[in-house]
Amino acid sequence: MKKTVFLILFSCISFCISAQNDKLMKKWMKEHNIEYKIIDIQYLSSSNLKMDIMLYDSKKSDLTQNARYAALKTLLYDGVGKGVFSFPLLQDGEETSISKRPDYFYRLYAYRLNDFFGETSIISNYKKGDTNKGTLCEVIVKAILLRRDLENNNIKQKMGL
Repeated sequence: MKKTVFLILFSCISFCISAQNDKLMKKWMKEHNIEYKIIDIQYLSSSNLKMDIMLYDSKKSDLTQNARYAALKTLLYDGVGKGVFSFPLLQDGEETSISKRPDYFYRLYAYRLNDFFGETSIISNYKKGDTNKGTLCEVIVKAILLRRDLENNNIKQKMGL
């Protein structure tokens, strides 16, 4: 009897936490709708990428973090360049992936984002990129660490056998 009550209580708490994280992720996505363009991608090694990103309409205080968000979104949902990461890490798309595991993505964006990035620097302030003006940032991404984390948390299916 006690075990049944405990399991029901645990299930209710888990559901409530998951629903709360889902609401937080939807709010976060609305607040962090970043306009950006990937200018250049270089493979520094088999595990690290250097991405040059043009950010549009970002506040100076948010530039570094927004450049990291843009690099992460590109790597997860679009793929980058030619090579190992030419295909997106997550094939389902942003909204579907987040709706399946909102707790993981909430922790990723809120607490663990910096674990997957090296140096992030601002190359030029407010220069003309296309027809818009923006800020050019350089981001070093630890792409293999991100892929392994996705695999270890069962977000992405493991590569190989």
